[in-house]
Amino acid sequence: MKRYFFVVLALLFGGIGLAQETGDLTIRIDVVKNKGKGQLVFLLFDQEEGFPREADKAKYRAKIKKVVSKMSHTFTNIPYGEYAVCVFHDENENGAIDTNFMGMPKEHVAASNMTGMGRPSFKKCEINLGESKMSVELDFIND
Repeated sequence: MKRYFFVVLALLFGGIGLAQETGDLTIRIDVVKNKGKGQLVFLLFDQEEGFPREADKAKYRAKIKKVVSKMSHTFTNIPYGEYAVCVFHDENENGAIDTNFMGMPKEHVAASNMTGMGRPSFKKCEINLGESKMSVELDFIND
């Protein structure tokens, strides 16, 4: 009987120290053009695969239909780690970043740590979520 008691205690309390730390990540962006049109898509990737163009490969996704001048979204309870952020103004609401014949985005795109032209890479755009609350300010690259 004593043995069963200790087994039950181990099962109940054994995982307490294994809880993964999580934080909230707030992404803020100013929309300059085409307010009121389409939707804003917020993507949070935890790996290079699919970044930044394949929304279905993002670990976390959010869409906001009412596009106004100042937009933000908070992803809550995100496990601490390395992430890359992509936000795009999906004006035609097809869920994808539309491109021209050269592969350049036709819709406004922003990515964490991006400052200039060129396709954003996961490594360049990587941010470290290691706090309970973190905020990232983005600017559209092609605005």
